Amino acid sequence: ETSTAVVWYRKQFQMPVSARGKRVYVEFEGARQAAEVFLNGQRLGISENGITAFGFDLTPWLKEGKNLMEVRTDNSWDYQEQATGSKYQWNTRAFNVNYGGLPKNVRLHVCDDVYQTLPLFSNLGTTGVYIYGKNYDIPGRKATICVESQVRNETDRAVTRCLNVVVHEKNGTELCR
Repeated sequence: ETSTAVVWYRKQFQMPVSARGKRVYVEFEGARQAAEVFLNGQRLGISENGITAFGFDLTPWLKEGKNLMEVRTDNSWDYQEQATGSKYQWNTRAFNVNYGGLPKNVRLHVCDDVYQTLPLFSNLGTTGVYIYGKNYDIPGRKATICVESQVRNETDRAVTRCLNVVVHEKNGTELCR
């Protein structure tokens, strides 16, 4: 029987001087079932989907010196969404194992004011970098590789940026750029 519980994670950290004046985001690769995130006592938000990545902009609440991030996870089998009171339809013992908490990576991202976004649409409304293939010709060993990148400009002026893409073979040989 897998245990279910509310668990708190707390991480104290100090932002490096090199991050001063930059944008800082936290990315969670997933949490089970729900994760409510706080920074220095400020509630940033909640993710209740139990599976996909989510994140928050920490920039407005970061302090010089020490900062405290807290995450409250709830992996109860009968968890109900805060806004609707609905239980998850997919949350059954037959479908989804209930390993709760933060079983995946958590990352801090420090960005300039013009940056490629993260693929965290549910909380940040951003799509990040998207790479996909089309026009596959398996016998000819050819395909069209498409790359899309969402870029945000948090400055008050127009800027120009360039996206460079390099495709390598598994052995490291460059195919194209």
